[in-house]
Amino acid sequence: MKNINALIVFFLLAIFSAFGQDGWTTVDLTTWKMGIGSAQVGSKVFFGGGLTSEGVTDMVEIYDINTKDWIYGNLAVARNFPAAVSNGNLIFFAGGMDNFSSAFNTVDMFDMSTHEWSLAQLSQAGFNLSAVSKGNKVLFAGGGDLSLGTESDVVDIYNSDTREWTTAFLSEARAAMGSAVVGDIALFAGGLLFSTKAASEKVDIYNFSTGSWSMARLSIPRFGIAATTIGDKVFFAGGEYADGTLSNRVDIYDNVSKTWSIDSISVARVSAGAATVCNKAYFIGGMKVSPATYQIIGDFDVIDVYDDATGEWSVEHLPYNLFGHSTISAGNQIFIAGGGTIIGDMIQLRDVIRIFTCTTVATEDLGSQANLMAYPNPTSGSLYLTFQDNVENVKVIITDITGKGIYVASGSNAKEIEINTTGFAEGVYVVQIQTPQGIQSRKIVVAR
Repeated sequence: MKNINALIVFFLLAIFSAFGQDGWTTVDLTTWKMGIGSAQVGSKVFFGGGLTSEGVTDMVEIYDINTKDWIYGNLAVARNFPAAVSNGNLIFFAGGMDNFSSAFNTVDMFDMSTHEWSLAQLSQAGFNLSAVSKGNKVLFAGGGDLSLGTESDVVDIYNSDTREWTTAFLSEARAAMGSAVVGDIALFAGGLLFSTKAASEKVDIYNFSTGSWSMARLSIPRFGIAATTIGDKVFFAGGEYADGTLSNRVDIYDNVSKTWSIDSISVARVSAGAATVCNKAYFIGGMKVSPATYQIIGDFDVIDVYDDATGEWSVEHLPYNLFGHSTISAGNQIFIAGGGTIIGDMIQLRDVIRIFTCTTVATEDLGSQANLMAYPNPTSGSLYLTFQDNVENVKVIITDITGKGIYVASGSNAKEIEINTTGFAEGVYVVQIQTPQGIQSRKIVVAR
C-alpha cells in the first residue's frame, strides 16, 4: 500500500500536536482513514469522507466540543479529500475523488439551523481544489481530474444570502494551490498543472467587497504549498518545484503594507499542514515524493513554528511521522484527524483525532478570575464585560481564531462594557482586556 500516488495527497491540511506547556487529548474515529475533509460551525466539528482500508467512505463524524458527544451522517457520494469549509450556519464538502483517481463535482451542504442536508454541483469535477469563505461568499477554486490529467481554472462562488451560484476564472488552470483569507481578500498561490506536471508561480487575489481579481507572483513556482494566516500576514510554506525538488521556501504577504518577503522552514517538504493558534503559525509534517514516479517515499514529524509576537522561528517534533491528516482549529484547540505513517513497506492509517489545547495568555479562560465576567457565553447579540471595580483605563480587543482583529474599543472609569456581536460571523473569538493592572483574555462563542 506504500506506493500511493503522491498527487492524491497534495491537498493535505494542517496537523498539530502538544508540546511545551500546552496539552493534548485524543478521541477515536470510527475507523482508520486519511484524506478527511474537516470544517467547524459553533461547537460542532465535522469530519467527512476519507480513504479507509476498505476504500473511500461517505461517513461524516460530528464532534460536539462542549458535550464531547458524537453524532453521525453521510455524504451523498463516498469520496476522499473533499474540500471542506464553513460559512455562517452552513458546512460544505465539495469535490474529491474515488479509489481510482476520478474526480467528483458533488457539493454536500449541511445547514446547522435546520439540520438538513442538500446537494449542489460544481461547474467541473475537481480534486485538489481550494475552498475559502468570508462574509456571505464561499469560493471553490481550481482543482482537476487526476485520472484524466486535466486541471481547471474555474472558481465556483456561492452566495449564502441569495443561495445562488456564479462563476469566475483563475489566471491559470491549476490544482494543489495554497489558499488563505486575510482582511478582505483571498489568495490562491502556486499550484500544479496535471497535464504537464508544471508548477505555477501565480497568486490569484480575490476581493470579497468588490468581487474583483488581481494577481501577484510567488518568488519560486511550486505546488503543494501549506498556507495559513497570522494577524495581517499570510505565509505560503514549502511545496515542490517543477523538477521534483522539494522546497523550504516561505513567501509572506503583508496585507497592511501590500508587500511580499521571503523566509524558510527548517525542512523542505511537500503538502505540510498549516494552522494558526495562540498567535503562532505551525507548519507540520508532510511528505517526500519521487520526482520520477510521484510515489511517496518519505514522511515527516517536523513542526516549524513562527511566533508572530517575537518574529522568531522554532522547531518541534510530532510523536510520529504523519501525512494525509486533516486539521481544523476551533478557539484555542486544534483537531487533527486521521492520516497515515509509513511503517516499512506499509502505510499505517490512523483512527485517532489528536485534540491540541493552547494554554498561552491569549486564550486563557478567565472563569476563575473574579475581577472580570463575560456573559452570556455563547452569545447571539450583546456581550457584557463586567468588572468587580471601576477600571480607569481599559482597552478591549477581539480577534478571531486566526488572530485577525475584529473589534477594538477603549474606555475609562468603566465597570461594564456592552459589545454588540450581531455583525460577527458565527464562531469562536478571543476577547483581550488590557488594563493598568495587566492583560486578561477569554474565549467566547458567537452562535445564532
